[in-house]
Amino acid sequence: MKPIHFIPPALALAAVGLWLSRSWGELQAANERLLVLQRASSHDGDPFLADGSERSRRPPRDIPKLQPKIGWQRLSEIHGQPSKGIFAKLELRRAELLLREMTPEELLAALAEIAALDVDVRERWAMNEQVLTVLAAKDPVTLLDHLTSPGGTEVLSGNFTFDVFSGWAGKDPAAAIAWLDGKISSGDFTSKSLTGENHHRTTLEAAMLKVLIGSDAAAATARISALPEAQRAGIITRFNISGELGKRGFPDPSLTNYGALIRATLPADDQATAISSPIRSLAAHPGYGNIDGYLDEVAATPRERLSGVAATATTKFRYLVEGNRLNVEELDKFRAWAATQSPERADATMGSALAGLANNGAGAGAKAYELAVHYHGETGNDQILVSFMILGSSYGREKLLSLAERIKDPELRGKSIEELRKNPYMGP
Repeated sequence: MKPIHFIPPALALAAVGLWLSRSWGELQAANERLLVLQRASSHDGDPFLADGSERSRRPPRDIPKLQPKIGWQRLSEIHGQPSKGIFAKLELRRAELLLREMTPEELLAALAEIAALDVDVRERWAMNEQVLTVLAAKDPVTLLDHLTSPGGTEVLSGNFTFDVFSGWAGKDPAAAIAWLDGKISSGDFTSKSLTGENHHRTTLEAAMLKVLIGSDAAAATARISALPEAQRAGIITRFNISGELGKRGFPDPSLTNYGALIRATLPADDQATAISSPIRSLAAHPGYGNIDGYLDEVAATPRERLSGVAATATTKFRYLVEGNRLNVEELDKFRAWAATQSPERADATMGSALAGLANNGAGAGAKAYELAVHYHGETGNDQILVSFMILGSSYGREKLLSLAERIKDPELRGKSIEELRKNPYMGP
């Protein structure tokens, strides 16, 4: 009989423990080596001169400082690994610690080294992010000068520059405004586009708006008003993407100031969309009280309230899907609230928002379809189905035709069926 290859559980546990202790030992050793290098650089190359002993009073020896280098090619290979083992993580940790010891000038030189590598763009972005994050903490002005200069390092996250500038401006708004205005006056943000828009200036003005909107509404309005009208909506949109206005709920002075700024700086046709933008954050709060408070505070028009209902439905329904609570009880609450804001269009808006849930998975799409049928049967409002079909092309022709057959108005039913059958872009 052949022996059975079997490792007893106790022996297996011992092996795993030995491997883990070895890995932890590697991490400790890496950190200890870095501490030795730090002491060496702080005490003229001799790591043993930091203990206050008799030896520390001897004249320092002329020993060159140790300057450990980061192997960027090796790090690019690590960043390219789909999963990283303990030793790869140790190398990343070592690189992070070494970056923290570099000066801003050395960090800029590191970015140049990374730019010269022939590596995948995703690996380059990961290494850039390591360096830029350290530089942002050490010297945000040097970082911003670099990012906004011709040939500045491309960043992975669109929010990176926004977050760095708004963080600095929040601590020292006068210095940040002076820096930004200096860049503008020197022509650094001159653009040859038809609108004159420069993406760096758009991001920085949006970040400045985040700082000023709650503390100095007059200054915020003045900055936006000073821009050409064609550029204002882009900056406000950028601010709404990254500024998280409404995250704290209502009341919030920033929301009141924002409403006044929109009315003072944007044309009437653009105001409804801008006014409703903070509602996507307000809708993350329980219930609908925060949204009511905001819309009342800014004296929202019927058009703005309708836009707000649509923004609320899109956000609330997504949260209901994620919480497995997309049901009649929750939608009844939404409909009751929506009717107080836009009674004529509440059901149509609900139909559009339900159709959009097809992008949240097959289960969410099937539930949304079922709810559209339910509320049409309950209310007899054909606009629920019409609105659902307009945005529901991903459900397929046959499913939407079955909805169209339920439309009570004969003329509207015939028109909807004809349009569905002639649509060349719709699947079966």
